Amino acid sequence: RGTLMFVKNVYITIWDFADSDEGEEVAKLKFKYLDLDTIEQVVYTIVEESDALFDDSIKVEVNFNYYPVHTVNESH
Repeated sequence: RGTLMFVKNVYITIWDFADSDEGEEVAKLKFKYLDLDTIEQVVYTIVEESDALFDDSIKVEVNFNYYPVHTVNESH
């Protein structure tokens, strides 16, 4: 399956812009380490599900510390 890239101190913040232009922070997920593929899947799922329910008012912000990078070689 290749190499997983892990990044450190990942914050995924979900903002709701339905009621105001400034947006309201409705959730913040924190992970000590997370791989980039999982981050992409989480964000995609949140955006896809929220667009269906809330008509583009939900935005997702992702922040992480790219250093140090930890890699795990999977042997599948």
